[in-house]
Amino acid sequence: MALETPSKRVRPLSNDSNSATELANDVHVSVVMAAYNAETFLLETLRAVLSQSCDDMEVVVVDDGSTDGTPRILREFMSGDKRLHVITQPNRGLTSALNVGWRAARGKFIARIDADDIMLPHRLSQQAAFLEEHPECVAVGCQMIFVDEDGDPVLRHDLPTNHEEIDDQLMRGVAGVIPHPGAMLRRSALEAVGGYREAFTVAQDYDLWLRLAEIGRLANLSTVLLHYRTRLNNITARNHALQTEFVQIGLADARQRRGLPTSEQAVAESDHLSPQDLRLRWVIQAANNGFHRTARKQLRKLLSEGGGIGRTLRGLAYVICPVPKLAGRSFAASARRTLLAGTRRIILTLADAAGRCEARIGSHKHKEDL
Repeated sequence: MALETPSKRVRPLSNDSNSATELANDVHVSVVMAAYNAETFLLETLRAVLSQSCDDMEVVVVDDGSTDGTPRILREFMSGDKRLHVITQPNRGLTSALNVGWRAARGKFIARIDADDIMLPHRLSQQAAFLEEHPECVAVGCQMIFVDEDGDPVLRHDLPTNHEEIDDQLMRGVAGVIPHPGAMLRRSALEAVGGYREAFTVAQDYDLWLRLAEIGRLANLSTVLLHYRTRLNNITARNHALQTEFVQIGLADARQRRGLPTSEQAVAESDHLSPQDLRLRWVIQAANNGFHRTARKQLRKLLSEGGGIGRTLRGLAYVICPVPKLAGRSFAASARRTLLAGTRRIILTLADAAGRCEARIGSHKHKEDL
């Protein structure tokens, strides 16, 4: 099913502190954030944004009908920093809020951030400089580190940096090739494609990248400039099936626009994990990436949440047996790696056996309940 592109007409929007039509178009970078009941991490996110090394900037936050402490936090920041402008609206969802935000923004470049993520200090200046030096580029992202709910590092996520690789992955149904909260876009390019398509309640960034790739080039900087917060109840985890559906729609539309047969489309399926399995994944990822303190902390949480013997043993195998990626030149280093790998295999074997036993017990209990 093809979805219609929205009108490219930009309507004036009112701002809590200023009217968008009254503001002179003299800002180089506009940071656009949508916030809905975001009080938990909003303070940390705003501090990171307003501490950027980029001087010529503004921050446009669309409060999408929050009912928690979000409005109070925004008022407090706005009273002390004239760069912050807040737009309030009834709850209409992320896509609507983003369209409201970027259309009200004054900047030549539009930088995205989510209300729970952290941009590193030089992100805006580095991305703006890249776009100035590469006029053919319509959007640029960056590398990022996944962090847990406490902000501790879990995994460095390496992304392709050149247009050809990015577009190839997009056309294979891979979402997240450019991190949405880590992207900076040309306002003129957003206007040219009509912004986000309102029908895309999720995967709106994937659809946008596909359309932008048809009018210019995409890129990611090779530098880590974003800490992306992963949570057990984030929007992607909650809307897994819907996310996949809209990725399929976006890809089908892109293939149709590019004159490619839609029958050959294939969407890369992402894992849909239970909260306990996701917690275990964080343990393994953190351990494998050298973030041992995070791995130990997540293992303790897994245990306290009743993750089961199988999952706990599997996580323990990675925490107590961190196998180095490189064995080193010495015999001692090689022997240590071999010993750790062997011990890990033994514990993983025990974990598999425990998991199968737990599954059989659970199945038997389910039959008894019936």
